[in-house]
This record gives sequence, structure tokens and C-alpha cells, in this order.
Amino acid sequence: MKTIVLIPTKNEEWILESTLKNTAPYVDFIIVADQKSTDKTVEICKRFPNVRIIDNPYEGHSNKVRWLLLDESRKISPDGHNLIICIDADEMISPKAIEAVKNISMESNATAGNVFRFKWIQLWKNVNQYRDDGVWKDNFKNIAFVDNKGVNEYRKEFIINDHTTRVPDTNIHKVIDIPYPLLHFHFVAWKRNQMKQCWYRCSELVEGLRNAKRINNTYRVTLMPERLICQPVLKEWTEGLIMPENLENISSSWHLQSILEFFDKYGIDFFEELQIWHVQELHDEFVKRVGREPVSKVYPAWLVTLNEVKNKIRNFRF
Repeated sequence: MKTIVLIPTKNEEWILESTLKNTAPYVDFIIVADQKSTDKTVEICKRFPNVRIIDNPYEGHSNKVRWLLLDESRKISPDGHNLIICIDADEMISPKAIEAVKNISMESNATAGNVFRFKWIQLWKNVNQYRDDGVWKDNFKNIAFVDNKGVNEYRKEFIINDHTTRVPDTNIHKVIDIPYPLLHFHFVAWKRNQMKQCWYRCSELVEGLRNAKRINNTYRVTLMPERLICQPVLKEWTEGLIMPENLENISSSWHLQSILEFFDKYGIDFFEELQIWHVQELHDEFVKRVGREPVSKVYPAWLVTLNEVKNKIRNFRF
């Protein structure tokens, strides 16, 4: 049984080298599915002997890349009997976390369908603190599983943004909690993060699967809240990791360029109801093109709170 890490990428030079440095020494293979990166993403991958690069032919941001990566991992072992770890380019787990998953897999005789769950930690504006409130409190992700071709398969249901589980949700044998978290660096690079979240919103509106209010409600947790609860990152979470530095002021020119192309193609007023105008470049672009302030549409606060209570009741397990 091989340990294989699967990572989708698109212009991830800002973080990718750190991710690969912290992962490659502890696994057998890393498979990167790259979506036409124009920065140094591919060049960085080639520096690591156990990293394989494949093309991601899909347009936009979707869950189809997960299916592609799993199929590629099965070329290493035709029966698909491997330990698979699914992370994003801006996520890291410690060497101890990788070792823990490998040891449990071996102890359980690599039972197909065993899934490994990690606490998903949102590092917030720097690498020393994390969000500990709202939806980010006690948030978990299934990111690893013991594969067996023909047993573990994704449901082939297209989702524009990867809001679904990363592991196949059919024939799950057992979910095992790992006592080390998955560290998410997305919100450390705040400027880049906010532009990327705006790009997500625009992409979903273009696809026409949801209206602006629903999209805004989905992504409201990515905005800076009025009240914020953060906690210091625990030392044991980062033990053995080489933590990246100076991420705070990184910007994202490709997300901006893509949004501007959306504006040119569909008209900027098509996007007015989206909650994207807090980003100065986009606000200034709207005022320049339309000659007035943009007005976003969001659900009333009382309705959002009511829906959150309903969802908690619905998801409660007796």
C-alpha cells in the first residue's frame, strides 16, 4: 500500500513550495492536477522527485478534479489499494499527522472505506492564530481514506464549487478522528483571499445555479465579522512543519483579471447584487463603469439566524 497525496492547483506559487516541502518527505507520491497555471506552480512541482503533474482540463472551479486525481492515483496500483490524502495547495498537516494516518491504516489491515477526519483550522490573518467562532468553531473535514477500486467511488454529481466531501461518500466503512488538525492558510493571505472569494461568487452567478442572495449567504463567513474570536495556534499542531512567512500582503492578479473579464462579457451591473464591492479594486471599477455606488443584496440578519438554528436542529443526531 502506497501513501498518495492528491492536490489540485491553479497559480499557487504563493504557498505551494511550502506545502510540498512539508509533505513530500513523508509520503510515496504526490499527484498535482494543474489547471493551466501561468505562474511558477509547475516549475515548483518539478523540484520534487515524487511529485507527478497532470493536466486539469476542466474550466472553473469544480469537484470534477477530485475524480480525475483519484483515477490517476489508481494507475500507481491498479487495484487502487492505497492510502489517499486529499488536500488543497494552501493546506498542510504535520508529519505526525501523516504518520498517525499511516499507522492506523496498517493496524486496521487497510480496510477499504476507512475514512480519516481532521479538525479544519482556519489560520486567520497570520500563522499564529486561528478562528474559533461561528462555523469555523469545531469544523471537521474528511480528507483521507483507504482506497479500493470498485468499492470507493465519488458520486458523479457536478458541484461548481467543491462544497462536498473530498473523499468518496459511498461505502464508508468507519470514520476515524485524527488528533492533529488540517491547517488552512487561505485566510492568512488576506488580500489574495478576499479577491479569490469574490471570484468564487462571480463564477457561481455566471453558472446560474443560485441567485446572488444565496451566493452571498454562502460566502458571508469569509468576510471579516464585527465580532471575532481567535485562539493561539498550539505548538503540537505545527511540530515538524516549516511554516511559511510573509503571506499577509500577497495579492492575486489572476483572480482580478478573471473577474474583469466577467465584467466585460456579462456587464458589470449583472454582478451588482453580489457582495464583492468591499474589495477596493472592484468597487472602483464599478463606480468608473456605472457612475454610482453598487448595492448588494443580502438576506436580513434575522432570517440568516433563523436558518442557522433550523440547520442545527436538522443536522442534530440523537
